[in-house]
Amino acid sequence: MSKRVCRQNRLCGRAGRRGWLLLLSVVVFGAAPASSQQTLTLSQVREMAFSHNRQYLSALQDVNKAGADITNARAGALPNIE
Repeated sequence: MSKRVCRQNRLCGRAGRRGWLLLLSVVVFGAAPASSQQTLTLSQVREMAFSHNRQYLSALQDVNKAGADITNARAGALPNIE
């Protein structure tokens, strides 16, 4: 390649060719074909989103803990049988 092309910030030389070859191989071989992709329903997407959402899972644990605290408070109001 000429020096004029290299001065225009274009890829040239061995490194440039390797870069283009790498990019081309990623595009050609890295893309999954459409037939191997999984079709999801809206309910499956929501379930996956909730099962991986840390804020939602933390809030769910807080709700469960609050329910256990209420049950514990009710048990304290009942008489003890010994």
